[in-house]
Amino acid sequence: SDARIGRHREPPGAAARAMTHTPELRDFVAAWEELRTRAYQDVAGVWTIGYGRTTDVQPGDTCTAEQAAVWLDESLAEYGDRLQAYMTREPAQQQYDALLSLAYNCGVEAIGDSGVMARFNWGLDQECADRFLMWNRSGGREWNGLTKRRRGERRIYLLGAYDARP
Repeated sequence: SDARIGRHREPPGAAARAMTHTPELRDFVAAWEELRTRAYQDVAGVWTIGYGRTTDVQPGDTCTAEQAAVWLDESLAEYGDRLQAYMTREPAQQQYDALLSLAYNCGVEAIGDSGVMARFNWGLDQECADRFLMWNRSGGREWNGLTKRRRGERRIYLLGAYDARP
C-alpha cells in the first residue's frame, strides 16, 4: 500500500541541479499527442489544442503548427520545473524525460504525489518504471493507446530508448 510511503515533498530545487527536456523527448511527446490545430475535447472531455495543450483552450480555438511546437517546448519546460520540486534525488536524463512525459500526460501533481515518484525518490528504479504501466486509464476506462505510451515511457526510463510511437 502507498499509505506507508509518507509522501514528503522537498522544496523546489531538491534535486541536485535544474534539468531540461531533450529534443528526443519533445519528439516523443509530439508523436503521442498528435498535432491538432483546432480545439477538441479529449477522451476525458478536456478542451485541448496543439500537442496536448489544455491551458486557456476554448471551443473554436485554432493554432498553427509552429505555435503548437512553441507551446509544447514551453509547457514541457514549465512542467519540468514543477516536477523537479517533487524529486529528492538527481535523475539521469532518461529518467527525467520519462517522468516528464508521464507528468505532461497525467498531471504534475498526480505524478508528484504518486507511487511512481516515491519509488524514484527511494532509488527503486525497476519498481518506478513498472509503476508507469498503471497510468493507462482516462475517463474511467483503460485505453490501449495509453498502455502503449506507458510502455514507451518505461523504455525511456530504463533504456534511454525514445523510439516508441503510436
